[in-house]
Amino acid sequence: MNFRILWLVLVGVFAYLLFYEWSEESKIKSELVASSRVTPEGGGVFSASTTTISNQNIQLSIDIESGSIVGVELKKYPVFQGEGSPNIRLLGSENSFKFYARSGYGNKSIAYKVAEQSVDSLLLISDDGSHSKEFTFEKDYVLNVVDQNLSASLAPDPYVALYRTDGTPLDSRGGFFEGSSYVGVAFNTPDDPYKKL
Repeated sequence: MNFRILWLVLVGVFAYLLFYEWSEESKIKSELVASSRVTPEGGGVFSASTTTISNQNIQLSIDIESGSIVGVELKKYPVFQGEGSPNIRLLGSENSFKFYARSGYGNKSIAYKVAEQSVDSLLLISDDGSHSKEFTFEKDYVLNVVDQNLSASLAPDPYVALYRTDGTPLDSRGGFFEGSSYVGVAFNTPDDPYKKL
């Protein structure tokens, strides 16, 4: 066996893989710059009005009308190394890809309005005053969402759900060497702490 030919073939394959990864990353960077985080236009799941709360680690975008969490960005983790790179998004609401969290009561659609807001908390009250939803940061990466039924006449049927459309998120690299790093959520309660398998 001729080791020189084997060596040249391996170098050629390695060079091709490096070029492929470089071109994929360059394409994604140009798409990120061109899109600059387009917000969804009307007629979708979310209203046009969103608000933002944050702490030192996380920035949350919340749809005021539905009370859905429509965007989560990790402030300390950029998509790419270097200046000007956007933060990694765990949830998003672009037209091509939606990944968001909703909570509430049964199949009843509740419209909210802002009652109180600070930098790191938000209180939403329903238009008729029968429901409230409060978002507060407890620790570095812990968010408390409290849905309350203020009307004693209604029996609550609470739910929490994550919704995701098919498609590749804009800042997902998805190249040859890399896959998506976040596709779900883990729940943690004092009675039932999260256990890594």
